[in-house]
Amino acid sequence: MLTLHTTKNYRMIKSMTGYGKAEFETGNKKITIELKTLNSKQLDINSRIPALYREKDIVIRKELNEKLVRGKMDFSLYIENLGMESNSVINENIVSAYFEQLSGIQKKLGLPVTDEIMQSIMRLPDSVKTVYEELDEKELDSWMRLIRVLTHEIMNSIAPVTSLSESLSSYFQKEGQAISPKEVNEKMISTTIRGLEVIKEQGRGLITFVESYRKLTRLPKPEKKPIRVGNLFEKMILLNKVENQDSSIQLEMKLQFPDLEIQADEKMISQVLINLIKNSREALANTHNAIIELLAGWNKNGQIEICVKDNGPGIPKELLDEIFIPFFTTRENGSGIGLSLSRQILRLHGGTLTTQSVPEKETVFCMRFN
Repeated sequence: MLTLHTTKNYRMIKSMTGYGKAEFETGNKKITIELKTLNSKQLDINSRIPALYREKDIVIRKELNEKLVRGKMDFSLYIENLGMESNSVINENIVSAYFEQLSGIQKKLGLPVTDEIMQSIMRLPDSVKTVYEELDEKELDSWMRLIRVLTHEIMNSIAPVTSLSESLSSYFQKEGQAISPKEVNEKMISTTIRGLEVIKEQGRGLITFVESYRKLTRLPKPEKKPIRVGNLFEKMILLNKVENQDSSIQLEMKLQFPDLEIQADEKMISQVLINLIKNSREALANTHNAIIELLAGWNKNGQIEICVKDNGPGIPKELLDEIFIPFFTTRENGSGIGLSLSRQILRLHGGTLTTQSVPEKETVFCMRFN
């Protein structure tokens, strides 16, 4: 992005050059988005989208156009089918109709009906159809929000660095030529040192951001083993007591069946529970008679559910779809990856992580294992 900011006392140019990449798996698809931005005098957006999703091009361009004030951006969307099943399926109704007609004609002509007739039918129009599963509106909306987060983080980190680098460089140049050492004074040196410190901090911040996203995209494959849920809950309660000795928040567990077991990676599921309990504790900071419940049992669909429930202030309805978006957070010091990471862990287990919340009454996060 290249924007001109003016005030009464100064004028500053911010420039934007950066790169962002996001990967996400949903159902049997792996979706990859890449953003590349370059300084340019003109507003120019170049998009690469699979032909099947071309109708979404206008929506995506509109979203990007709101973020790119001036400059060039390359947007790429890649969709990979992860499932073993083929996208091509036989159209049974049409094949049956072709068979009845052709076999009837052969009988009338006194010709034998052989297996070769099927080879001919499969080459006829519409015998085989290709099934494409389009991204639904909610999924597309989630990706638009993730694009906003990525562009926002890149812009916030890179723009000040580029602007500051240009300013520092101007201290040591006149009309495109380097100044002599005699012209360098203590104020220029101290200002340059402060500027380099800011650049270093921005660089570290961007590295932290990238590392946070890598956690979401490079999770290991779960090493599933039988886990007794009761033992898992006891470990969580013990850990909570050690880390929060001065807290008045109660942590309780309720099991539908004492011997309930799940097939899961204990370290990964423990991490999810730790994240959910931590979120509940923070939400209950100003709640009287605060309680966190660890619940486990079978639901009506025959799935094992492990839930974390608290009696805190709840989550506003308009934020329920936002909280699982990577890097979205309502807390000042929050990273915004805890819930995204937790949901990804459940997906790797073939399960789900969902939430329900009633304002001023309760919030429940549930892991479901198939």
